[in-house]
Amino acid sequence: ASTMEGELAATSRGLRWRRHGSSSWHRAIGAPRQYAYVVQQSEDHYWAGLEDGVWRARSMAGPWQMDGLAGATVTDLVVDEKTDRHYAATDTGVAIRNLDGQWRNLPALQQDRNEFITRIEYAGDGQIIVRAADQLWRWSDGFTTWQRYGPPDVERTYAILNCCEDGALVVTDDGLWRNDASDNWYPLEQDDTMHDTMRATMADRLIDGLVVGERIIAAGEHGLYRSQDGGMSWTLVDGLQPIVSDLLVTADGDSWLAGTATGVYRSWDGGQTWRLASPLWQVQAMASDRTGRIYVATAHGVWSADPAAGSFAWAKAQGLERVRFFTVTTDAQDRLWAGTWGNAVGISADGGEQLVQVDSG
Repeated sequence: ASTMEGELAATSRGLRWRRHGSSSWHRAIGAPRQYAYVVQQSEDHYWAGLEDGVWRARSMAGPWQMDGLAGATVTDLVVDEKTDRHYAATDTGVAIRNLDGQWRNLPALQQDRNEFITRIEYAGDGQIIVRAADQLWRWSDGFTTWQRYGPPDVERTYAILNCCEDGALVVTDDGLWRNDASDNWYPLEQDDTMHDTMRATMADRLIDGLVVGERIIAAGEHGLYRSQDGGMSWTLVDGLQPIVSDLLVTADGDSWLAGTATGVYRSWDGGQTWRLASPLWQVQAMASDRTGRIYVATAHGVWSADPAAGSFAWAKAQGLERVRFFTVTTDAQDRLWAGTWGNAVGISADGGEQLVQVDSG
């Protein structure tokens, strides 16, 4: 979170802060040294969701103190400035902080079942939308039970792209859908500006999306689709292989990257045209660190490159060379974490040059 004071970060080892223009990060006073998932700022406080509840402070530096939900893993926080309400997504459901400062749990999404909530969005007027597994759910003042959010006949709803006014887009296993002022849903692949062949391919599962103003890039099993008008009309992006597994924007914002079944593709013009920027890899996932270095998980090891150098000079991580990797991520210390199928979890602290096995799994 970037604030008037500086920057506040949630890391795998607690909360860190620094002043604007400084390269030195400091440990937040009073905050526990445990995994922190999210930080937020309200008018008079900073808030954080950690492995053990919600914490707050009047300054980024602290002192931080427990505010509530002890024992719960808090994965997301939303602050409603108008009503001074706070909502927390946790590993057992959703909690709300009332004006008296007390947290209380909202009813379970499904009776007799704990729900791990990963994301929460404030939809306005006391409404929130949360993601649990492959479904979106809505809660509002006066509700006694949660309501499914999205098209009624769609089995899975993965994400909401522009929460949460009329015209919201949701990514489902049946393509992109939009709602209207009457809360009716209709599939965007049926827009009259699209050809019949486009309708058929857009109906297949979409797995990710990026929204930049009115521009939307949606990744799916049949390629990448681009909209310049907020999703009303779509074109299939040329130059990419059919299966797009991951999307990434470089640190400088100048390039978009797409991981596919045949390699990493790069776009310099906001997703309009794409060119192959790697060898012929089966890309599973991508990540970047604060320096801008890109990491790619492939079927045969982890590779990395620095786009700022002007061209991609890919280097293969040593230590776990002949292993199939499914995921990569980085932490606040710019360490690389890489997960495999049944072989190991690898960590690199040297920019992806060497992977050290830390666990079998």
